[in-house]
Amino acid sequence: MMKRIITCGTFDLFHVGHVRILKRLKALGDEIYIACVTDEFNSAKGKKSIIHFEERIEILSCCHFVDRVLAEKDWHKRHRLLSNAAMKKGRRICIPRPFQFRSSDQIRFRSSP
Repeated sequence: MMKRIITCGTFDLFHVGHVRILKRLKALGDEIYIACVTDEFNSAKGKKSIIHFEERIEILSCCHFVDRVLAEKDWHKRHRLLSNAAMKKGRRICIPRPFQFRSSDQIRFRSSP
């Protein structure tokens, strides 16, 4: 059964740490979906991105570990992404905060059938 991993983040000032995280996530599943936080959502949370959303999407799309990049527009986007028809086939795993782990052994995730 195909395993899809979805993770969310701003991915501002993309650096080697981001690449290493995406590489580790790819080792856990067959497909990696990234929900990239929009500039408007960051603003609503009181944050400001240095690199504009469209450019962050382009950067993430060029990373060969990433299979699909989606826009995270609000707090409920993760739930909608997991129930989206695009995610219905196969096993889905949501890793809400990938930047908090140091190795794949420390990842705590929930999966849905």
